[in-house]
Amino acid sequence: MTEPKVVHNHHVKFGDDVKPDEDEKEEHSRPPSPAPDPSEVTAPPPAIPCAIKDEVELLRAGLRNKHGDHVKQHHK
Repeated sequence: MTEPKVVHNHHVKFGDDVKPDEDEKEEHSRPPSPAPDPSEVTAPPPAIPCAIKDEVELLRAGLRNKHGDHVKQHHK
């Protein structure tokens, strides 16, 4: 890590007489919302393994390419 209070070559330093524009200041009209309770947070539903298996089977059969586009007609 760098040492504290080290001025780098590409660091821009403004004089004391330079003040930021009013429109550049970030003012929040309201405070940030609080975090939800841990009991209210739920995990996403588990993925369906058979859907992944179907995609893999289609790739292996040559019916789809790696982008998911159909390349051959599917005949049963």
